[in-house]
Amino acid sequence: MNQFSQDAGQPPAAPSGGADLFTVWATSTLIGVYIVQDGVFAWVNETFRRDLGYEAGALVGRAPLTLIHADDRLLAHTAAVRMLHGTLRTPYEFRYLTHGGDVRWALETVASIPFHGRRAVLGNFMDITARKDAEAQLAHQAFHDPLTDLPNRALFMERLTRALTRRERHPGEAAVLYLDLDGFKAVNDSLGHHAGDQLLTAVARRLSGSVRPSDTVARLGGDEFAVLLEDMQAPAHALRVAEDLIAALREPFIVTGHQVAVTSSAGVTVSRPLVASPEGLLREADAALYLAKARGKACAVLAVPDAIRTARPELSEIPAA
Repeated sequence: MNQFSQDAGQPPAAPSGGADLFTVWATSTLIGVYIVQDGVFAWVNETFRRDLGYEAGALVGRAPLTLIHADDRLLAHTAAVRMLHGTLRTPYEFRYLTHGGDVRWALETVASIPFHGRRAVLGNFMDITARKDAEAQLAHQAFHDPLTDLPNRALFMERLTRALTRRERHPGEAAVLYLDLDGFKAVNDSLGHHAGDQLLTAVARRLSGSVRPSDTVARLGGDEFAVLLEDMQAPAHALRVAEDLIAALREPFIVTGHQVAVTSSAGVTVSRPLVASPEGLLREADAALYLAKARGKACAVLAVPDAIRTARPELSEIPAA
């Protein structure tokens, strides 16, 4: 008695009388193989059962859609129907649920076959969770700072671009805060780079905990951070947020067993019709930060075009309104 007969009778006949070869392949392959007939599993191989975490015989008679993540059921069903009708020729991906409730990823193909004299569906199923996890990790690394895990400059600019697009349809402006630490070099020089890294990580956590969940805190590099505030009703509101962040960072940090106090400075700008590009806003906030440093540090400065053009002639293209 071969393994097929355990739950569903004999396997479908293979071309040229190769049923035995099919049996050997289906019972030894590392790919999950199953047969669906009348909307339920008629047979599954050991790999498929093991990937889903079920005991022998537990899947036969069960509807395949009940194993697919609720958000992917329509996608997987539509792809399977298209493949059976010959309009989809590439494997499709979806999330499935194991017996223990874990969410995993699968790559699948299906084909129509005869089984016990009637039509059935033969499925080839491969768990690709490790690949999907690796892809997600690479995507995360591409858009996040490796030290603080904050969004990096690329992701910040992407979100700023989206915010500026949304403001065309909804009231409220986007504000950019450009901050850096006034005494960071002294920490690196006196306590070492490891302490400096710990301080940056602590600053990142404190900044993130001091803004709304909808706001974005990013590390641009070194000791420079940027904050994106959406739906600002007035520039004064954005300036007040910057001042609150400066106050929050004024509280001492514990770094490598030492109490460390640093101050911070911030430049603030708010989108407006003539300054609506992501790059332009970030440059303007950076210029306002330059003014904050020139005024003695530990303060926030709201970008005023005339003042910026005076302090930073290279930014003379910034319009007044």
